[in-house]
Amino acid sequence: NHSLAVTFSENLELYHYNKDYRFMIDIGADAYNRKYQGRSDAVLKISNAFDDWVEVEKQEKEVIRKSETTVTIMFTDIVGSTKATQALGDAAAQNMIREHNQIVRRALQNNFGKEVKHTGDGIMASFMSAFKAVAAAIDIQKDILEYNLNSKTGTFPIMLRVGLNAGEPIVEEDDFFGSTVQLAARICNEAKPNQILVSSVVKELSEGKKFYFNDLGLVSLKGIEEKKRIYEVDWNKS
Repeated sequence: NHSLAVTFSENLELYHYNKDYRFMIDIGADAYNRKYQGRSDAVLKISNAFDDWVEVEKQEKEVIRKSETTVTIMFTDIVGSTKATQALGDAAAQNMIREHNQIVRRALQNNFGKEVKHTGDGIMASFMSAFKAVAAAIDIQKDILEYNLNSKTGTFPIMLRVGLNAGEPIVEEDDFFGSTVQLAARICNEAKPNQILVSSVVKELSEGKKFYFNDLGLVSLKGIEEKKRIYEVDWNKS
């Protein structure tokens, strides 16, 4: 698939530091050397490696499906992406989104998070640890700030909001559903630019981890009948 190959090549430097991708890169290099040397087992070697890789992923997903595991869901959302497109044009706006993607994906890799899907203006991700999810959100905002400070004059700054919630979501076809996900999305929508908001569950699960939280009290969220207590992560102190 050409588009997948292009995406992989664009993020090769990032994948290089991920142990799962590093393994596949090494396998590919070895297969290429075998092919170059005229050895007939080159294709078989990389085919077997892909089969093993896919099987491990299937086993990991099956564990999540069969167990009532608390999962932390993260949503990121680029504020004003439509305005950025109008101001910069499609190509420049896409570069901004690509930069966001790289920053988020790097934070996911460094904090054991998994990308669930791209939402167009952001990314939905999952974590087995609330602590790691908050740490990833902080890394993301700090890296976004650094990107904005080092951007060229006239570049549209990335204004990002992040929302987190934890619970036992429904898992179906490699995606998450249910009230846990819905609340995470609503919390993200409630956040202001450059802000990280979390539910009380995430805050409680992250106690003792040297994060700084500001209690915003009970907040009415769109589509959620009952008010929810929301906390802001003070990522400048954390």
